[in-house]
Amino acid sequence: MTERRKILGLKRLLVATDLSSRAEKAIARAVQLAEEHSGTLSVLHILTGASGHETERSQIVSRIEKDLRRKLEALSLKRTALASVRVLSGTPFVEIIRQGREEAADLIVVGAHGKDFMKDLLLGATAEKIVRKGDRSVLVVKRAAQSSYRRVLVGVDFSDNSRHALELALRLAPRAEFHALHVYAGVEGMLRRAGVTDSGIVRYQREVAKEARKQMEIIHTQH
Repeated sequence: MTERRKILGLKRLLVATDLSSRAEKAIARAVQLAEEHSGTLSVLHILTGASGHETERSQIVSRIEKDLRRKLEALSLKRTALASVRVLSGTPFVEIIRQGREEAADLIVVGAHGKDFMKDLLLGATAEKIVRKGDRSVLVVKRAAQSSYRRVLVGVDFSDNSRHALELALRLAPRAEFHALHVYAGVEGMLRRAGVTDSGIVRYQREVAKEARKQMEIIHTQH
C-alpha cells in the first residue's frame, strides 16, 4: 500500500495503568504516539478495594499522581501541558471504558497480559474486558516502545470490523509499511465427504482465492 488517502491522526489518547511493569510499557508507547500525533494524553489509574479513611485515600491518590507525573517527565514528554493524570476508584475495566467514552478517546492504550496469557484471558483480565465490552479502539502493548511502528500486519476477513481495524492501523502508523492478510478456511474434507470430485474441489478453491484477491484489491485502492 504505497498511495494512501489522507488519514486523520489520533488526537485524544487514554492510557490505563495498574502500576505494573507491563503498564509502564503501555505508558511509554502512549507517550510516543501522543508526541507523534501531536495529541493529548490522559493517564488513568483505578483504585480497587476498600478506600479506607478519606485522608488516607487522598494521600494515596496524591502519591500515585506524583509518581505517574515523574514517569511522564522521565519519558521526555514534549507536550507535558497536554498530558493529564487521574486516579479514580471503582472496577478497573468499567471506569476505563467510562473515562474513554467521556474523553471521546480515539484510542485506549493498555498493557498486555502477564506470562500466563491463556490463564489471564480465561479469568477475564481487564484488557480483555475493555476490548470486549467497550466502545473505543484499544491498543494492547506487549513490548517496550523503541521507535514508531515501522511494519504492520493487519488480518482482514472483509467484515466491517476488519475494515475498521485497518483504518485504525493506518491512523496509528501512517508512515509504516503495511501488509494485509486474509486467510480462508479449508473445506476440502467437508467437500470430499459431500462427494465433490478432486477437480471440483480445485475449482472451488480457485474461485475462493479469486474472490479474496478481488476483495484485497478493493481494500488496496481504498487505502
